[in-house]
Amino acid sequence: MPDNTQQGSGLDLITSDVITLRNGVVDSEGAKAQVIKTGYGPDGELWDVTPNNGLPVDSAESLLLTLPITSASATAAIDTTGYSWLSLQVGNGYVGQTGLTLQASNDQVTWFTVALSPSSATSSGLTGSMGITTNLFHGPIPARFIRFLPAGAYTSGTQTLVLYMQALPGMMNAAGVNASATIAGWGTSVAPGISNGVNSLGVATGNLFQARASSSADQVATAIVAAVATQIIYVTDIYWSIWGAAAATNTPRLFQLLASANATPAGFQHNILAHPSAGGALAANNGISGERHFRNPWKVASAVNAALNLAVTSIPTPVVGNWEVIVEGYYQSS
Repeated sequence: MPDNTQQGSGLDLITSDVITLRNGVVDSEGAKAQVIKTGYGPDGELWDVTPNNGLPVDSAESLLLTLPITSASATAAIDTTGYSWLSLQVGNGYVGQTGLTLQASNDQVTWFTVALSPSSATSSGLTGSMGITTNLFHGPIPARFIRFLPAGAYTSGTQTLVLYMQALPGMMNAAGVNASATIAGWGTSVAPGISNGVNSLGVATGNLFQARASSSADQVATAIVAAVATQIIYVTDIYWSIWGAAAATNTPRLFQLLASANATPAGFQHNILAHPSAGGALAANNGISGERHFRNPWKVASAVNAALNLAVTSIPTPVVGNWEVIVEGYYQSS
């Protein structure tokens, strides 16, 4: 560079640059800035930073705390700055204890109950009560400070909590939905074997839903319907599976998810042609599955209750064989 500067006796050449513009203002003084090459490493070592070898980022920060509870009072507030995820191991309660609650606050004045997921949960079962028996919970940290509040009178003994906080968020293991029950926060789940009746999405249980339908016969039935007028359904994912039975033949099935006549756009549908695995008749444990994900959610709007109808047809003729469809998405008022 023509701006380079010699140092000392002239044997060392320092890379530099003449400054002509400083903070957006013309600089005519001719000052120079030294160009510095970035590196890193422990004491005595230097590793150059290159396009393929950037500066390391230490994201493995964590904190492990053991908290003994020996009274009915809340524990001291714990500052969670730098941490976004927690895992809580709960020990047996002290004598007289009836419950334990995790609380969070930003001002340490008003405290709110925080729901966590039990590590053994297989559906979206969140709980705000940690109980008084040995268990393991996890979930995101929602505020600057957290504390633990026991319930019941203290008589004797100690309840031990082991709290592990991480800088990087984790993932809830309770991502599924029980297919035969209504799960708070996920709307209504449709039990296997859909019927021609109406299966309404819940109003007060959250705006996410997962609806499941399965059978061994072709049918047309109402699969999903909005709970109230002006509610809009957004479909984000469709999963399907087909598998054989003793009398099954290698016949494709056509899944048609159809917007009802009172929806907008009326009659719009998504078709999935499901081909069984090749090779003749399907055994009971042999089949195929697939999925469709919508980059832009399929919006089913309505001035009255919107609905989606599921039609399942064998091609070319009906046969014995099992199928399952899972539809996921969310719904809201606008």
